[in-house]
Amino acid sequence: MTRLAPTFPLPLISLLAALPMLSILAAPACRAESPLFLLYSERPPQAFTRADAPGGQGVLLARRAFEDAGIAFTWQKMAPGQEWQAIAENMYPVCTPGWERTPQRDAIARFTRPLSQDGPLVGVANRDFRPPPGATLDQLLGQPGVDVLLAQGADFSPAVNDKLRTMRAHRQEAKPMFGYSGIKPGQVVALVAAGRAELTLVPSDELPFQLDAARLGKDDVNVLALPDAPPGALRHIACSRQVDAKLVERLNRAIEHWGSLLPQY
Repeated sequence: MTRLAPTFPLPLISLLAALPMLSILAAPACRAESPLFLLYSERPPQAFTRADAPGGQGVLLARRAFEDAGIAFTWQKMAPGQEWQAIAENMYPVCTPGWERTPQRDAIARFTRPLSQDGPLVGVANRDFRPPPGATLDQLLGQPGVDVLLAQGADFSPAVNDKLRTMRAHRQEAKPMFGYSGIKPGQVVALVAAGRAELTLVPSDELPFQLDAARLGKDDVNVLALPDAPPGALRHIACSRQVDAKLVERLNRAIEHWGSLLPQY
């Protein structure tokens, strides 16, 4: 069983302190004898800890890709958001699984081919918000009086991101809780259920994990099917630019051999 180094929840400490084991990776290139660190935080269903070991869809698919490519690796648990601090600082060769690809992230990271695809989005509304049956995503986002609460820096598929940029509804952003550099699982759903906003958007396969983290049941919120929701976002492994492009290509070749095994929900 893989044992984990401790989590470091405070974003104000340096990444050097937060990653004490990474000093062995100070060399600019990944060598075969030096395991590459895979960073993860609690982001179900992509990544979570179970019985002191990493699990989740993104974790399992990344493990398979690295093993198929013959690349040594070890896991390092981080506080939410610190994976991208490490990639942005680019001090070490590290990777992290289960992320959407965006232009902002492309500027600082190397991405593999897609590992999986999210399920279609559903709306999660508070109990007092009751749109007409069959309301579409476009209709909900077109209402100026609707507050849509999203995690700070939230990204979806390009099609959904375009809708969010041009919507008439009012966008609110939930910020990380004190001591964290990223949003905790269930935080946004809990705020919507408490009436801080009418609506948030969640991939359908992620919803049970979000409700569980918020200690909510389906009867505590109003779950809205969105018949016009675009296909879900693709998920990749993201690596710092200290990771050699040839290593990323080895991962891509391994993923390519899976053929039609790309999970579709």
